[in-house]
Amino acid sequence: MFKARLHQVRLWGEGAGGDLTIINADYVADLAAHGYLPRTIQLYVEVVEELSRWLVLQPVMRRGALEELLGRFIRVYGARCRRRHWPAYRMLLCRRALQRWLVFLREKGWARPPAAPPSTGSERLVRAYDRHLAEVRGLAVGTRRNHAVRARRFLRWLSPKRCLKQLGPKEVLDYVVECSRCFPVATARDMASALRSWLRFLAWARKCRPWLDQAVPALAPWPRGELRRGLNEEEYRRFLASFERTTPLGRRNYALALCLGELGLRAGEAAGLQLKDLDWRRQVLRLPQTKGRRERQLPVPAQVSRALADYLQRGRPPSACLAVFVRHRPPLDQPLSRAQVGSAMSCAFERAGLWARGAHVLRYRLATRLQQRGVGLKAIADLLGHQSLESTARYARVHFEALRQAALPWPEVWR
Repeated sequence: MFKARLHQVRLWGEGAGGDLTIINADYVADLAAHGYLPRTIQLYVEVVEELSRWLVLQPVMRRGALEELLGRFIRVYGARCRRRHWPAYRMLLCRRALQRWLVFLREKGWARPPAAPPSTGSERLVRAYDRHLAEVRGLAVGTRRNHAVRARRFLRWLSPKRCLKQLGPKEVLDYVVECSRCFPVATARDMASALRSWLRFLAWARKCRPWLDQAVPALAPWPRGELRRGLNEEEYRRFLASFERTTPLGRRNYALALCLGELGLRAGEAAGLQLKDLDWRRQVLRLPQTKGRRERQLPVPAQVSRALADYLQRGRPPSACLAVFVRHRPPLDQPLSRAQVGSAMSCAFERAGLWARGAHVLRYRLATRLQQRGVGLKAIADLLGHQSLESTARYARVHFEALRQAALPWPEVWR
């Protein structure tokens, strides 16, 4: 192990309380507690020590925000990597080390929390809109975030001198036309739908004229050419066989794949699955935090139950985290994210030599298989957690080859 050194770094000059003493030993202990290897810890501390020396030599920049200082250092470090022709992983290592260092400082109370956005009238209105989406409409966090981003974009598009009270159908139509020219068809349709929701809220809050949401035109649907290809049974078996079930990581990913492929969970639902949601006596899985904010219960097949039990007993590392699927690599003691679930499935598809990527392919495969077996759309919608049958209707589009095989032969005319 290397010898820890002390560095006196003044991050912002606002009296004696601004002096921040970074003790490398504490940082090392924090990294070790989260499962980082000794070599990784040494590399992370070397990056922080270099940052400390750089900050000491930049007295004019000490009064800036901490995120701004780190961004400037990353640019300087990147320029040095290019000059010295260092490998690309050095930049990735630098970003990860500083990200973990910033989290460490804030947990210790040695750095300020991230600055809140300015409390302007428009921002307060968007926050009220977000509360409305959460408390009244019950939308998920990701959907609310997208709606807030599009609401802010619409406010920026409006002229600064024009208030919402003066908003009319012409401005609404002009904005939708601009979106249809600047974005793909699917994105423009989503932005038009978000604009209707935003205008309905503004009318309810008496910030604009009523019924302006009806001025948003309905964009033409995207061209529906070839059907989306799904996994057949042979490809699905190859996919499941690609997991190394003798290792803890393989057991976790195998159980995760079965939850996605046999239960039709979304990637976010699988990542947010909690230990308390598993009812082993009734063989039922409870999903309290779904995309539509509606709780639903799913029966757990025996294959999925055995995989989950095998992972929890022989694969899951000791953790205080209550999530079922946790990280096996530093930082430990944290649940998987939605992106990490999709990445694990993409790696398995690549190992199996398949064309598919991501986690949603498995959800699509389950719905398509049920539809081909004659299960009604309402039952499929209840399984997948769809609020509207329109979301499930795309799985009911039958392939032309399937129709060809089901069609009766044309009767021959005998003369």
